Amino acid sequence: MYKYHEYLITKIDRLDGSIKTVSTMRVKVQRKIAELQNTIEENKSRAVALQQQKVSELVLRTMGNKINIDQKQMDTLLPKVVNIESQEKYLKELYNAWLADAEDLKYTLDAKAQEYQLLKEMSEATGNAQEFLKGNSEEYKLYQESLKQIEDSVTQYTANIEDFERKVQPILETISANRTVSENDGLKLIEEYKKTRVDLKIE
Repeated sequence: MYKYHEYLITKIDRLDGSIKTVSTMRVKVQRKIAELQNTIEENKSRAVALQQQKVSELVLRTMGNKINIDQKQMDTLLPKVVNIESQEKYLKELYNAWLADAEDLKYTLDAKAQEYQLLKEMSEATGNAQEFLKGNSEEYKLYQESLKQIEDSVTQYTANIEDFERKVQPILETISANRTVSENDGLKLIEEYKKTRVDLKIE
């Protein structure tokens, strides 16, 4: 059943790629905003100096146009960077949730593997090894039943993950295309994932 853990790790790696894409875009936009802020401040200082030098209105108008153009661009980018930060936040929440699920699953599977080895050794110590290996002992039957419960829950979990990915693919494609995603879409992404989570049966 470790294939389910490998499956989840693959999904996590893919999500990590989306996070890196969004993070790269956030840094790029933040740098551009900082660059525009510096340029605007420098040009404002130059405009003041030019006024004091009593240069022509044409020169002052040209400088004013530069400031206005840069200010408009910065005003356009500021809400976008806030939106990108939200995208990054939502994707990281998803990443952490999937990572926690993967850790829980791996721990559960490791525990069942250890349990099998202990049951086998106990059967060998009491002279019931053949019955245990054949699956005739009560302990082995209980062990197999617990494995079946885990497999059923994990099978449902993976099916839900596939359904989840189909539903949110348009959102992820939008993120990959470096366009903005609304606050509601981000919340929907998290809410849809919450519906996919299935508790592992480890009794």
